[in-house]
Amino acid sequence: MLICPRCEQAYLLKAKINKINEVIFLCEECEAMWLENQDIDLLNFVDFGTYLASHNLQPLWDEVDILNETD
Repeated sequence: MLICPRCEQAYLLKAKINKINEVIFLCEECEAMWLENQDIDLLNFVDFGTYLASHNLQPLWDEVDILNETD
């Protein structure tokens, strides 16, 4: 498991945004987000709420399912 490079306070969770079928890595503390095929570093995170809003979704955790490491 990776520690969030933005806040360094929590592990990144692998999740799926169901309505757009997008797999992401998400910090449960600061809500920094990376797409699955993206390098995870401090310079290229996106704010989770902003990303969801840009896809006309509510900026809520209800929009995602947390995946197992093997998913």
